[in-house]
Amino acid sequence: MSNLPKNAAQLDAIIEQYTDIVLERMDYQALEQYVYDSLIDYYSKMSKVELKEHIIEMENSGCPEDNLFDELAENVKDLEDAIPIDYNG
Repeated sequence: MSNLPKNAAQLDAIIEQYTDIVLERMDYQALEQYVYDSLIDYYSKMSKVELKEHIIEMENSGCPEDNLFDELAENVKDLEDAIPIDYNG
């Protein structure tokens, strides 16, 4: 086991090299799916308020009529779920 990394810099370099190898093996569809899954996971960990603020900050032009979050909320207003959401969080 003498070839184990001896410090954080070596471990980081191994991680970067392996990441490059994995990335080279992935086709466009695999990359797209990975990014999609990562974003779903990232946004799912946000509270409702954080998600709304994030979407407004990243997507709105500043024009009051240009509110992507409101548009997205309108798109799903009739979608029902068996588990209600606690809107205090």
